[in-house]
Amino acid sequence: MNALKIFKSSAGSGKTFTLVKEYLKLVLAHPEDYRSILAITFTNKAAEEMKSRIVEALVDLSSGNKSPLLEILEKDLPKVNIRVRAEKSLKNILHDYSSFSVSTIDSFFQRILRALAREIHLPLKMEVEVSTDDAILAVTDSILREVGNDKELTDWLTDLALQKMGEEKGWNIENDIGVVAGELFKEDHHNKKILSREDIKRIYLELNRTRNVFTNKLKKIGDEALSIISGAGFSLNDFSYKEAGVAGYFQKISNPKNAASFLTGSRVEKGIDDPTSWTSKKSEYKSTLDDLVSTALLPLLQKAVAIVDNEYREYITANEVLKKIYLFGLVNDLQDKFREYRKENNVILLSDTTKLLGDMIEGNDTPFIYEKTGNRFKHLLIDEFQDTSLLQWKNLLPLVVNALGSGFMTLIVGDAKQSIYRWRGGNMNLLIRDIFTDLVNFKSIIQPEVLSTNFRSKKEIVSFNNQFFLNANEIANVQLDMNDHPILNLAYGKDLSQMVASKNDQSGYVEVDFINSEDAEDEDGEALKWKDLAMKNLLTEIRNQIAKGFSYRDISILVRKNTEGNEIATFLLENEIDKIISPDSLLITGSPRINFLVNVLRFLADQKNAIARAEVLYYYALNIANLKFDKHTYFSDHKNFKYTGKTGKKTTLFFLLKVSMNPTSIQYFLKALLVISPISLIYQSMRSVNNWSIFSD
Repeated sequence: MNALKIFKSSAGSGKTFTLVKEYLKLVLAHPEDYRSILAITFTNKAAEEMKSRIVEALVDLSSGNKSPLLEILEKDLPKVNIRVRAEKSLKNILHDYSSFSVSTIDSFFQRILRALAREIHLPLKMEVEVSTDDAILAVTDSILREVGNDKELTDWLTDLALQKMGEEKGWNIENDIGVVAGELFKEDHHNKKILSREDIKRIYLELNRTRNVFTNKLKKIGDEALSIISGAGFSLNDFSYKEAGVAGYFQKISNPKNAASFLTGSRVEKGIDDPTSWTSKKSEYKSTLDDLVSTALLPLLQKAVAIVDNEYREYITANEVLKKIYLFGLVNDLQDKFREYRKENNVILLSDTTKLLGDMIEGNDTPFIYEKTGNRFKHLLIDEFQDTSLLQWKNLLPLVVNALGSGFMTLIVGDAKQSIYRWRGGNMNLLIRDIFTDLVNFKSIIQPEVLSTNFRSKKEIVSFNNQFFLNANEIANVQLDMNDHPILNLAYGKDLSQMVASKNDQSGYVEVDFINSEDAEDEDGEALKWKDLAMKNLLTEIRNQIAKGFSYRDISILVRKNTEGNEIATFLLENEIDKIISPDSLLITGSPRINFLVNVLRFLADQKNAIARAEVLYYYALNIANLKFDKHTYFSDHKNFKYTGKTGKKTTLFFLLKVSMNPTSIQYFLKALLVISPISLIYQSMRSVNNWSIFSD
């Protein structure tokens, strides 16, 4: 059937099922066509899943088992004996598996490139490096080895190091060079103009002037306000929240730690509308301070906020560009070094393949190029189209045009909302707009369809997502001045709202919490950071769900970064939730109990090992004796402790531990480390941490 099918599929809407169904329709109609179907997806995992699903479906169909898929295929292929065709197709694929063409887009391009190696003068025995990390390290090292030999490069690297030191970021520039080297592998780099070092210096001076003008204006206001406060005989401690309060904002802009120091929080905004909020109602100087605020400080704050509102965008832009602009003076040097690396190591990088093939296709007889590589494909199925880059699409476009022009079918599946690979060139505009422009000659056979039912999630989750994206569209239009941009409406419009599968039309739960840590404090009155507050709320919610009858296996915690996952796993372990499955929690080094036992052994082997001794003491005090203590005092006051009778240090933690002779005291425990046998010690230690079961099981 001659058609261009475009499926827009949101999460959980049966995208893989649809791809498998369409593949099966083609191969069941003509079993010999398995060699003429190319299915392209984005990751190796997705490709393997699609292969497995196709083979499993053929096995199931050939056995004659009833299934929803069989019912669909019987309706679409009424004159076909599904069981017989499935058996024949399965046999063909298993006996000629190398022709079963389900692969990633990168793998497909590599295969084409190898077939064209002679024409584009590539080594016939070239290797393809998937990761760019080794190349970046080698090239960075090569650049640094030029220091002292290339005067211009040496001077530039020296200026770069001085710039970093001026920003108090150290002198090491190796990682920074690696960042710029990584940018060279991105597709959009090839279309960017490379600035000369003279241009970069000129731009650097202009941006630096913009940054300094902004900071100097606010520093002057901050200094004046602080001078007024001290001149009146007060300090920031006399105002509400001290340095974290409204008056503390003057100190932030007078001596900023970073760009965020200039941002105004809710307290500052409230302080402009309500000058009395600067001071506590219980302050004995409230009347005097309120007068000082109204007459002198409030006008200065209003002036500072006006500057931030009007000029912060230019400042932050200049500030961010200045962090990297000097590095881009190394682009030409890096490109030369990469060419040397490829030649010396007889490799091409995975990121090169799309560009090399694009250069080959551009200005040539494209069908001939694909025919020369043994192209035999009639039908194309392209998955995750929203993550396809412009250059990848340009390389695929001749195949699509050839297939459609020959009377065959092409299927494209994607969802603009799930476009997560824009950092490596993914372009959601291809799915929303460009595909219709590029294939305008086939307008009459385009069959767009929305997979509108969510088979994965419960009713409340689907409803939440529908409302979220509609609201996101409206907010973006207002805050970003998009003026109902058609791209937004096409990506997040009402027609993409999902329906709920009948099996999931039951209760669910969604809650969104916005963390505001400005007024949050811990038990000791110390300010909490947003991450600490989030983990504290997470712990409370987990305990609530367990109390309601759910088990730990019912709970999944998703984070953006691996480091955040590690932090949460450690936090939960410290709070007696040890039923955690994660890559790091399964490591022995991630278990506080195992680390305790290891440090006991280290202390036995070397009683002068202060670190092992400290680890043992810390775990013992926290988890066995269940002591509440100040960590700084715990690890410092024992060094200088001298018993002074009934005064002085008597109330310190170390004193309490030192003089206590009961069986749970630190002194008793440390003596035990030196007198009892190692086997007995290990046994007793494991009993102490309630962890014997992990060995006895």
